[in-house]
Amino acid sequence: MAGSLIPMPANEASEWSDFVTQAVRQRRGFMALSLSNYDNDDEPQIEAGSALDVNGSLYKFDSLESVTGWAAIAEDPDQVVYIKVVPAGASITAAFSIVAPAWDMAKGGWYDGNDRYIFALKKWRQYNNKITMDRLRMYQNAFQRDCGIWSIAKGVHGTDMILRTFFGNGIYVAVGILGKVSTSPDGITWTIRTGAHGTDNIADVRYGNGLFVAVGDAGKVSTSPDGINWTIRSGVHGTDDIGGLTFGKSLFVAVGDAGKVSTSPDGINWTARTGDHGTDNIYKVIYANNIFVAVGQLGKVSTSPDGITWTARTGVHGTDSIYDVDYGNDLFVAVGNIGKFSTSPDGINWTARTGVHGTDAVNGVSYGKKIFVAAGGAGKVSISPDGITWTARSGAHATDAIQDVFYNDGLYIAAGYNGKFSIHGYMVEKDKL
Repeated sequence: MAGSLIPMPANEASEWSDFVTQAVRQRRGFMALSLSNYDNDDEPQIEAGSALDVNGSLYKFDSLESVTGWAAIAEDPDQVVYIKVVPAGASITAAFSIVAPAWDMAKGGWYDGNDRYIFALKKWRQYNNKITMDRLRMYQNAFQRDCGIWSIAKGVHGTDMILRTFFGNGIYVAVGILGKVSTSPDGITWTIRTGAHGTDNIADVRYGNGLFVAVGDAGKVSTSPDGINWTIRSGVHGTDDIGGLTFGKSLFVAVGDAGKVSTSPDGINWTARTGDHGTDNIYKVIYANNIFVAVGQLGKVSTSPDGITWTARTGVHGTDSIYDVDYGNDLFVAVGNIGKFSTSPDGINWTARTGVHGTDAVNGVSYGKKIFVAAGGAGKVSISPDGITWTARSGAHATDAIQDVFYNDGLYIAAGYNGKFSIHGYMVEKDKL
């Protein structure tokens, strides 16, 4: 048997036709695949109904598809074996290969020539010939919304920790310890840049009002029109570290050590404000749902309607620090020390939730593709469709802590210790479903 080319549907009378129509229009990198026999000694096969884009054409498998060459693959615990699909006009077949592919940005997938690679596995008796992958069933685009597959992207910070990533003005910007800054057009290929903080850590970066703003240790602030060329600015935190930054209501709001808060309309001219955390450090601040929410040391939470006047709120983390907060699906989600989670519909009234990180710190949380993703100590990653019920997932950082997770336009980026980046969701141009 062989797969066949999917033509553009003649009508959109059914939900499936709608989906296929959209897939054909998206085209680049689309893949919705399932692999059988992952839990026995039989050779793996591609299940009926699987579909994918290859070189700009969409193919489907109408019946169970055998993958040729399984018997010829040697049992070797160190050998990665790939499954690739080979197009031939209006048909397509599947085969095993030990030749490694390369990422093709234009095609949105892993390729060797015109052959697209879709699975990776090992054939070894120790595993009873089972497939060893991050996930047994690999769903992408509309099907892959649960962040089960993460891939390492090559960063340029060496072994220095990355603290924050953001996207603005068509470019990703990452910042971290020792004042390092890097940029990327796609979240995969990164270029080191010259920052303006010297060797002082840069803790956060945001984009607003046509300008990137970075903040960090020793109260330093810098700006850039393009993420590449940076200029140091005069902040108002003295030598106290600035840990968090957001942009909302045409205003940058910075928060940091000793409970300090400052605002700026342009990222250049700053005004000190009175926060409501006392002298306790504020780690992060967000603007969402028409309110600013700040979180920090000793589990403290505060809110502001304008970034200027702040009110302390009652959190539910006890005296354990809260490291990050995000908003999605009509809910704020806060994460922090000792694996604690909490949610709030308004940033004011909070409810404790049960996470799956054990006692490991949860350092970052982000919402996108209709799910929350949280990450933290020991490289742990978890997901939730509602911010309440969480499920552990396999990340790509091994046991290295993840400091930040960020979502933009179909792509998740996790970053942290040892300068590591990992990505999820880049097989499609963007998730439009």
